Amino acid sequence: MLAALTACASSSPSPRTASAPPPPSIRSEPQAPLVAQETVCSSALPCLRDGAALIDASPDEGIHALRGCLRCPDVSSATYRLLADVLRGEGRHEEARRVLLEGRQSFPRSPDLLVALGRAERRLGRVEAAIAAFGEAHRLRPQDELVESEYQRILARHGSPEQRSEAAVRPLIREASGRFQLEDFEGALEALNLALVRAGPHPRVRADVLHRMAVVELSRGRSGRALASSAEALEGEGLRSDQRADLALVRSEAFLMEERFREARSASLRCIQLRPEDPRGQANLAFASHRLGRKEEALSALQAAIEAGLPRLLTRRQFMALGEPVERMLEDADFATVIDLAWQRRP
Repeated sequence: MLAALTACASSSPSPRTASAPPPPSIRSEPQAPLVAQETVCSSALPCLRDGAALIDASPDEGIHALRGCLRCPDVSSATYRLLADVLRGEGRHEEARRVLLEGRQSFPRSPDLLVALGRAERRLGRVEAAIAAFGEAHRLRPQDELVESEYQRILARHGSPEQRSEAAVRPLIREASGRFQLEDFEGALEALNLALVRAGPHPRVRADVLHRMAVVELSRGRSGRALASSAEALEGEGLRSDQRADLALVRSEAFLMEERFREARSASLRCIQLRPEDPRGQANLAFASHRLGRKEEALSALQAAIEAGLPRLLTRRQFMALGEPVERMLEDADFATVIDLAWQRRP
C-alpha cells in the first residue's frame, strides 16, 4: 500500500518517517541590515565571482564586495556561505553567524546554510542551537553522510539522553532502510529489532523504530504484525503529532488489507486530522469509504488526495499497483474519470 510504496522511494526518512526528536527552534534576533539599502547589483554570479577574487589580496575589500552581492535580486545561498566563511577566517564569528541567520531567512530549506550555521553556533558554544541546525539539515538531506555524521557527533556529545538514544539508533535505521530497498525484509527487521533494543526506554525513539517495523511487516502482507507494532508504539507517552500521523497511516493500510473498512476509515480520518496535507491519508479514506458505500465521501477524499499531490507522489503505474482498491474504483465511471484526469499527463 501507500506507506510501503513511499518507504521504498528513499532509503532515508521522508517527512513521514523522520525520526529525530524535534530540535529547539532556530531563532534569529532582530539585526540591522547587513547591506546598505542604496547598494545596487544587477547579477549575482559576476558579483560573487568579483567578490571572491578580492578575498586573498584584501579580505576587507572582499567582505565589502560580498555584502553588496547580497542585494542582488538573484543572490544564491552560496554568497551567504562564502561571506560567512571569510568573516570566520577573520575571527568575526558573531558577524558570520548573523550572515548565516539572514541567509536562512531567504533560503530556509538550504541544508548547506544550515550546516554552516550549525558549525557557527557550535564554535560560539550555542550547543542547543547547533543541534537544531544540524537536525534540520539532516531532515532536509537525510542521505548526506557528512551531515548525518556531524549531527550524530554533536548529539552523542551534547544531546539529552533521548537524543543520544536517537543517535545510537540512526545507523541501524539507515541499514534497515537500505535492506528494505533491496527487498531483504528479514534483514531489515533484524536491524530494527536491534535498534529497538538501543532505543531504550524513550517512547518517541521506540515509536520511530516500531513504525518502521510496521511498514516492513505491511510490505510482507503481515497486517496483524503491523497492527501490533503500531499499537505498541501508540502506547508511548509524549509522541509527536507527525509520529501519530505515521502510525495512523500504517494502521489504515493494515485495516484495509484485512478488509476492516470501518477501522480503516477511522484511522484514515485520524491521519488527516493530524496531517491534512498528506495525500496518502486522503487516498486511504477514499478506498475505505468506497468499500463502505459512501460514494460522495470517497470521491471527495480522492479529489483531495489528488489536489494534495498524489500524482506527484506516485506514478500512474505505481497507483495502479495498489491493486484491488483501485480496480474496484475504476469499475465506477465517476472514479475512473477523476483518476484519468489526474494522471493524464503522467506515465
